[in-house]
Amino acid sequence: MTQPPTVPSTPNPAWEFVSSTPDLALPDFAGITPAHLTEAATLAVGYAQDAVAGILASSEEAEFQTVTLALERAMQPADALSALVRVYESNVQTDAVAEAAAGVWSQLTSLRLGVELDTELFDRLQAVPTSDLIPEDRRLHELMVNDFVRAGVRLPAEDRQRVSAIATEIDRIETEFGQTLLREAASRALVVEDESALAGLSEDAIRAARDDARSHGVEGLRLPLTNTTQQDALAELTDPATRARLLDLSMGRGSSGGPGDTRDMITDLTALRAALSSHLGFHSYAQFSVDDQVAPDVESAGGLLRSLIDPALKQFARESRRVREYFGLDESQPLERADLTHLWERYRAEAFELDSAQASTYFEFERVLIDGVFATAGTLFGLAFTSRPDLSGWHEDVRVYEALDGTRHLGFVLVDPYARAGKEGGAWMDELVTGSRLTGLHPVTTLSLNVPKPPPGRPALLTVDETITLFHEFGHVLHGLFADSVHPSQAGTSVPRDYVEFPSQQFEMWALHPQVLPAYALHWETDERIPQSLVETLLDSQGFGQGLATLEYLAAAMLDLGWHALEDGESIEDVLTFESEVLYAAGFDPVVPPRYRSTYFAHTFTGGYAAGYYSYLWSEQYAAAVSEMFEDHGGLDPELGARYRSEVLSPGFSVDPLSALRRFLGDDVTVEPLLRRRGLAPLRPAGPAHPTHAKLERDLRVAGIDTKVVTHPEPLPTAAAAAEHHGVDLGAIANSLVFIAEFEVEEDASSAEGTAADDGRADARADAAADPASASEPDAPVQDEPVLIMTSGAHRVDTEFTAATIGARRLKRAKPEQVLAATGQAVGGVAPAGHPAPLRTFVDRDLRMHEKLWAGGGTIEAMVPLTYSELVDLTSGQEIDVEQR
Repeated sequence: MTQPPTVPSTPNPAWEFVSSTPDLALPDFAGITPAHLTEAATLAVGYAQDAVAGILASSEEAEFQTVTLALERAMQPADALSALVRVYESNVQTDAVAEAAAGVWSQLTSLRLGVELDTELFDRLQAVPTSDLIPEDRRLHELMVNDFVRAGVRLPAEDRQRVSAIATEIDRIETEFGQTLLREAASRALVVEDESALAGLSEDAIRAARDDARSHGVEGLRLPLTNTTQQDALAELTDPATRARLLDLSMGRGSSGGPGDTRDMITDLTALRAALSSHLGFHSYAQFSVDDQVAPDVESAGGLLRSLIDPALKQFARESRRVREYFGLDESQPLERADLTHLWERYRAEAFELDSAQASTYFEFERVLIDGVFATAGTLFGLAFTSRPDLSGWHEDVRVYEALDGTRHLGFVLVDPYARAGKEGGAWMDELVTGSRLTGLHPVTTLSLNVPKPPPGRPALLTVDETITLFHEFGHVLHGLFADSVHPSQAGTSVPRDYVEFPSQQFEMWALHPQVLPAYALHWETDERIPQSLVETLLDSQGFGQGLATLEYLAAAMLDLGWHALEDGESIEDVLTFESEVLYAAGFDPVVPPRYRSTYFAHTFTGGYAAGYYSYLWSEQYAAAVSEMFEDHGGLDPELGARYRSEVLSPGFSVDPLSALRRFLGDDVTVEPLLRRRGLAPLRPAGPAHPTHAKLERDLRVAGIDTKVVTHPEPLPTAAAAAEHHGVDLGAIANSLVFIAEFEVEEDASSAEGTAADDGRADARADAAADPASASEPDAPVQDEPVLIMTSGAHRVDTEFTAATIGARRLKRAKPEQVLAATGQAVGGVAPAGHPAPLRTFVDRDLRMHEKLWAGGGTIEAMVPLTYSELVDLTSGQEIDVEQR
């Protein structure tokens, strides 16, 4: 039995939260100090050590409950503290927090090594009988044994001591690397005195640069560095000298001498990792690292990277020719590194006639989040999100949402959208609380972005890339929210590193999807829907630049594997020369710098992705395959979404993830979907060009109707425009209108008390049908239901009359997000079928007067021809009048 947690002498909100985590609650962030984190680490370590001592002192036979499960419980406060410190440190960066966090990581590393290198404890763990365990318990036990073995528990005593010392030193250097890199990045921000040096940046960006300089106590304007080599500002800056200076500052991080130089740390760290892997029986740290991942071996991981280098180089060469020809650049002159992003973005803007600033006016943050991200999760998975202003995060900018699965509480999402001093760069998701059936806790997830904070009275407008990033990170959030495993160490996002990015990369597909985009891409001032011409421009322009982007990523991933291919005894003294040799040997174009150079490669030297940066591409294989499967099922398909959730996302690591994915897909994953996704191979041949059209045509075939969806070069936004285009009367346009009908809920007729009430409501409905002005009793229970009314374009629906006709208390037009949720189709393009689930449908009798009808085809540029009888058959619709004669 696990002992109760120690109570500190003075209140410690950090320890209170991690030692007895309350369900669906948040820590007292405002009350937590760095000292609290340090004390909580000491208490968590003591708690775990006492629990282990109790396991070893037991005279009973080793059993799953008393050994394996007891160990899982023993580490829970330490694991909970680790999550709290990750969230706190990444979002609230001060010297005091960094110092406290470093101490926490040191204590927790020592705890883990002490537990996993304890041979007596391992013997007891191995003695646990497993033949009668349920599969999830057996998997927990097997994974736990594997963790002990990978830590080195089977080594002789002297080697175990050596492994422990090496791992401790690795942890220390990783922490030092991260802290040094933060200080180095801050010291190398671009500072200019004259605003003209930043010509090309928007007024908001200029103002932010001026404010940033003021907050850092420097004169002029200050552009902080982002994590990657290429800086966002390079796309807009028109002064070549400023671009060159900014890129030099970025690429020089960690290699310019002084206290910010990271090269000696890289030398020591990679040598130590090679030594550690050798002690553990591996030729290199890369082999050790990949050994417990989804990829079968390091050769397979490297092989995937190498297989894309040549296609990416060819695509980059094609892009380069297009850029040179467009701008009239001399082919004999090499492109400058500092100009790549600028030229590519200029070409994208001019050749595709894309005004990025104009596009951003349709991507207002709140709408993207609520009407885009949340609504998509609602349609696919049946979720709803409600704001919880009564709860507070770590900063005033953090907003808290509760996720509901029907009426069931699912968990919390904490969204921290804006950039600020003292916050890590980039975007990321974390799990503050992992949901599991063992603990009974619901998940608490976090989502952090670095969107520039708008001035008062203005909304935050996202770029297309920021919009895609928001969808990406929310894919991680869903993975965490759907956690449905017994044991927390296997739940949610606790899956192998080269699998964890798959759900997030898959959810990206919805960002610009035609079933999703129209619902949220509204002009922030006018509410005008994003023009279809702009949508097409965005989609076309997104395909350009994939060669450059893929090469940047591949170069960094190959660097990561190169550093971790070293064997024991090898030590690289000249970091930059080694970097050049690795990239040259792989055949990369030297004009394209890696996404991260070695000296500021936080993923691999402090972020847990050592020999694992390939994971993004490896995971993307699965994302591409699943995305194509959704397209084959008509896009936003709740039935497929439910399967995806239950079979792939919810189990976490409680099952073998690849086995679960194969069952879901019905086949193994190949590289072809990945190549198509990255624009490195032709798109596969298809029937209808749009998944919604495909789904509608499947429903037509099921109904025995031989007709096809017709697409038009331009949208037909009104019934009049559609009638004119097709040369038919206005009344022959069958409008698909979604209403929310308020129906009274029938009580159980078998109840003696309910009989009279049922009769009364039946009489009231009969009265209402005869007299629409009559009212039902006000206290009768009601239920909202979306209904589809197919009405002639020649008149409007009389909602009072129609409500009485169909037996509803009242009828009101559905909101755009309700239309999307009910039909999977956006307002203006709703079809009579092709929906995620059948809708109760009513057909206007006036449509009988026309030999041929034209109904919506699922998107705003498509329609489908039908006869009246086909429309009734297709919808199983009830024929009614929609206005009083």
